[in-house]
Amino acid sequence: MAPLVLTKFDVAERQLLQAIRLFFAGGDPVSVHTVSEAAAQVLYDIRGFLGIENRLRDSDLIRSEYRREWLATLGRSRNFFKHADRDPSDVHEFKDEFNHFSLLDGVGMYGPAKGSWTPETIVFLQMVRSNVSRTDSARPKVGGRDAATTSGVEKRTRCA
Repeated sequence: MAPLVLTKFDVAERQLLQAIRLFFAGGDPVSVHTVSEAAAQVLYDIRGFLGIENRLRDSDLIRSEYRREWLATLGRSRNFFKHADRDPSDVHEFKDEFNHFSLLDGVGMYGPAKGSWTPETIVFLQMVRSNVSRTDSARPKVGGRDAATTSGVEKRTRCA
């Protein structure tokens, strides 16, 4: 078999798409997370070269004094799964819902970098959109509108 000649983007793409396939196949959530995080980290590391942004890790919604804590929280499971040199007897509680964020992080960088979507990324984004839509439909309504987007003035007017 001939050796593979790969760019960093090629590696991230292969890892991300495999993580998505594993996710939908009901594969081991720790493996999904490990592979997804590996892909997302490579994409994050080369984001400047690719001319892309990361909306999750570099969010303007996170105040500068909390950025370090934010990044530590995002990477806690990834680091636990990858490293044992400082904490060989440590225990970690992992929720497989974190895989949604990890995959979304990777897909959010992958699409703009590639300039197109794959069937895997499209299906994943549709699943996310479907779950968000279901969540939104269960939100409380004020005058037929989502309470979270109704201004305080409108709320007071309706109550008065």
